[in-house]
Amino acid sequence: MKRIIIVIFIIIILSGLSIGESMAQNGWETYRDLQNRFKFSYPTAFGTPRKDNRMDMPDGDTGETIFFPNFSYGIRNGKQVLEGNLVIRSGRIWVSAQALGGLYDPISVGALIDAFPSVFQEKLRKQADNLSIANFCNQLSKEVHISINDPSLSNMTLQQKKAITQLDKMRNLKPNVISCKVSGNIVIFHKKIVAKFGQFSNPQHIYGAISFRKGVFSSVQFIRITNDPPKDKLLDTMAEVVRSFEELI
Repeated sequence: MKRIIIVIFIIIILSGLSIGESMAQNGWETYRDLQNRFKFSYPTAFGTPRKDNRMDMPDGDTGETIFFPNFSYGIRNGKQVLEGNLVIRSGRIWVSAQALGGLYDPISVGALIDAFPSVFQEKLRKQADNLSIANFCNQLSKEVHISINDPSLSNMTLQQKKAITQLDKMRNLKPNVISCKVSGNIVIFHKKIVAKFGQFSNPQHIYGAISFRKGVFSSVQFIRITNDPPKDKLLDTMAEVVRSFEELI
């Protein structure tokens, strides 16, 4: 088996094909940013990617999202998919899709951070600053990331404290980590949670891969939410998309 793999690799080299080109011949294509800042590979079955929107996050941190028409949010094969974009971030590593609850989510925090007391704002910034590949899996398993008795909440009313706790638990009730493994600078994960909206609640699966990077881009995140659990092969594919990301500047 090893001999076959080596022979194939030699053939690729001798034929003048790059690894990216060889992937293209096996059902993968390469997306290159129009500003020539980055590129990555993706399965052609995901559909032709396009920029979805630019995310402005707290303190000028930025993020860009790539939408896959056959994979990202929408109705896919008769089933609803929530999230599913590839997100490229600069600055602090705010985590998409409320994978770590609302206090790590850029949209939730970005919309509300100015309403918080300055000491709590700094707590949120520090929390995002300290997120790393070493502690991600631990944070993934937590339902509450900031205790209601934390000193940064001391000047808040009981009602404000409860609102913070509710935000922390947003799409993060009863988190059950199915898997969380580190491969190089990438963490690949899958957890089951309970999402509650008013009086209604339902179990959901949040899964994908995140690379923690040094450079212009601080992270590449490929996170999806579905009602059904993902197959291992899908998780591997999402991780491979993240792994293929290459910074060009």
